[in-house]
Amino acid sequence: MCERLIEDYLLVCLHTETVDSSTAFQIFYEVVVVVVVVVVVVVVAFVQRYTHRCTNSSTVRTYVGTRPVPSETAMKCALVQLMAVGLVGLLSQIASCSSSRSENASTRVLFVGNSYTFFNSMPEIFVNVSAALSTSRPTTILMLAPGGSALFEHGNLSSAMGQATAAALSDPLGWDFVVLQDQSEVPGGGKDTDANLPPRAGRNLTLAALQAFFKPRIADAGAVPVLYSTWGRHDGDPPNAECCRYANFLQMNQETTFGYEMYAQTLSPELSGDERGGGTTGVDRSNGDDDGDGAASTTNQRYYYGAAKRPLVAPAGHAWEIVFNASGPEPLGNHSRFSCLYNHGVTSENDDANANAYNASSCVLDSAGMGGHPSLEGSYLIALVMAATIHKQSVLHLPWAPEGMSASDAIFLQGVAEQAVTMAPHRSAM
Repeated sequence: MCERLIEDYLLVCLHTETVDSSTAFQIFYEVVVVVVVVVVVVVVAFVQRYTHRCTNSSTVRTYVGTRPVPSETAMKCALVQLMAVGLVGLLSQIASCSSSRSENASTRVLFVGNSYTFFNSMPEIFVNVSAALSTSRPTTILMLAPGGSALFEHGNLSSAMGQATAAALSDPLGWDFVVLQDQSEVPGGGKDTDANLPPRAGRNLTLAALQAFFKPRIADAGAVPVLYSTWGRHDGDPPNAECCRYANFLQMNQETTFGYEMYAQTLSPELSGDERGGGTTGVDRSNGDDDGDGAASTTNQRYYYGAAKRPLVAPAGHAWEIVFNASGPEPLGNHSRFSCLYNHGVTSENDDANANAYNASSCVLDSAGMGGHPSLEGSYLIALVMAATIHKQSVLHLPWAPEGMSASDAIFLQGVAEQAVTMAPHRSAM
């Protein structure tokens, strides 16, 4: 509680969008030290001047009728005692905040998603990447990622999944960041084939859940929401090819990226109703398919969440596209770096023992890979993007990479992540 009150105060005083917890407490304690020193000097001066009088002089009282009136000396003695009590209280409160901080000394990150999050234990990779950065704070994570789940299902309090998500968000220690990842077909307005929903229906439900369920709870947790912007599937998504421009990777990636930008707008601290969903977003929609994307776009009501922080967008899809463009004339070929971002299996006994290594004879996607699921390299790239977005630090030249990954592959992926985060057109919602 102390930490979030301090951070919210500094957000207002410094006129900034976000403030790191470590920075908040550094500023806070620098100010407190100055105040305490001043108070101690004043109190010591009073004590030195009046202690002798208070202890050795007889109390002189005058009377008005039958009511005693304290002398000037007695009043000064009382003032000294009051200031001493106040100093003790101040020091006690500082100790309380310090104790609270020591119990919550790590960067706490909650991951809410599905298999795109849990494949290859991506949050654990994120922890290792974070530890390799030049930050002294450890990272604590919690993952809620049932396979195939959508954010609107996480936000459904009538289900066990929704109740578990609500309970995690209300953890007494709070969260520094809450990472949100939707079912892969939903953000771009496609049919949710896992939930058997028609085009745009899943996105409408997610937009409503972000507004009503996630936004207030993330604000109450004192956290920064992070939109984990996923990527298009390797060959597009045939069930959504005609209806929703998911015919190939690039089209699906573009629609998905746009969807996460809508999500970020919905989670912005101050948002007018006509800016949500399919309202004016400033993004050119080539397919003109904006009708029905924002069920609440007809209202002009404004929403304010005093403790809410501006969302970040972790552009994993943009990183995927960088690799696609860097994979030569045949990016969809079995030997390309792009194909090897997706889960794949070995194709012969001569293949590398690590099925997800770039130096395997080929990267033939298995069923999980065809469904867009990442390989180990893909998950490492995601974790790099996530770390660069959350920690706001460069991920170049990191000494850590997953076991079995070559140094050249790690360097390449670090460079892609750095480029994706620093050059992404939308890193946070405005």
